[in-house]
Amino acid sequence: GVGWLGVPLFFVLSGYLLGSQLAHRDLTLPIIARFWKRRFYRIYPAVWVQLAILITLLPIPPPSNADLFRNLALWVNLPPWMTPPINGVWWTLPVELGFYLLLPLLILIQRKIGWVPLLIGSMALTLTWRGGSILLIEREDNASLLTILDALPGTLFTFVAGLSLAFIPWQPTLRQRRLSLLLVILIFFALLHWLRISADNYWKDHWILVIWHPLMALVIATGVYLLLTPPPEFNLL
Repeated sequence: GVGWLGVPLFFVLSGYLLGSQLAHRDLTLPIIARFWKRRFYRIYPAVWVQLAILITLLPIPPPSNADLFRNLALWVNLPPWMTPPINGVWWTLPVELGFYLLLPLLILIQRKIGWVPLLIGSMALTLTWRGGSILLIEREDNASLLTILDALPGTLFTFVAGLSLAFIPWQPTLRQRRLSLLLVILIFFALLHWLRISADNYWKDHWILVIWHPLMALVIATGVYLLLTPPPEFNLL
């Protein structure tokens, strides 16, 4: 299945939707503080309710006080403790929170250098992080490396690809939009096919582990941009 691709789609949409809220505003301290406060209320109360349910109603081993506190704070899969989340799907939340904290700075950088250099720079950082992690970190297998590969530096390009959608000046015609969507769909399935035929090498330090995720993020972001004003046949979206 490809349901796991909902994560990069969610990261792209976060970059676009939340970035658009701040992209053209004066980034004063009250505005930034209000943005961070809204993100806090959006995530933490729901996590605390889930955590209370998990540790009281489900047959799971009770966490230590330290692990419980770090889960309450969502300091999971982060150094120095690399505490695993009690609910495995929470791995995305510290990554999201890191992006929220960094977003005002990213927008300020975009205003200084433009969205294209920011996009290229984030790609370089993501590739360097993913490649460097594979080369430098000792581990038993690459599955144990995922929490590091998918930390914020290793996914930053995905968020910035979404953020960039708020600044792209190109307004394609209907014909250009349709042709571009067809190309995006073809590349999307080509990437999935490449992953399928490379599955045996994926966990063996193959360079696909470095490049595949940023490439798919770029494809997803392009598709999202083209569907912001969908052709008539996509109006159901």
